[in-house]
Amino acid sequence: MSLGAAIPQLFVTDIDRAIRWFGTLGFAEVFRHGDPAFYAQVARDAAWLNLRHVDAPLLDPAVAAREEYLAASITVEDAEALAAEFEAAGAALHRPLTRRSWGAQDFVLRDPDGNLLLFAGPG
Repeated sequence: MSLGAAIPQLFVTDIDRAIRWFGTLGFAEVFRHGDPAFYAQVARDAAWLNLRHVDAPLLDPAVAAREEYLAASITVEDAEALAAEFEAAGAALHRPLTRRSWGAQDFVLRDPDGNLLLFAGPG
């Protein structure tokens, strides 16, 4: 038996803001549920992210950033090109593009709610 794709759930304090932010990175809204919305999904290519409304961050933002609690890891074909695309769209990299000793390149984005997203590809 094989497994399908994993779809991480990000906890956000404002669904509309999160959808707009991900939209600047090329993600499209797949659905929005509730009035007001409390659950949504965005996708870009094979990367799908569920967005769940919370009234306040679940983790202390300073601790989450310091410890680099990743909310999602997304594989990419070209991390360097994607990092440049995201920076051109106005996203600040939480951790810059880094070449790893095992041959990969990766970088980390921090969304407006403090969720850390790792994007990694071959180096």
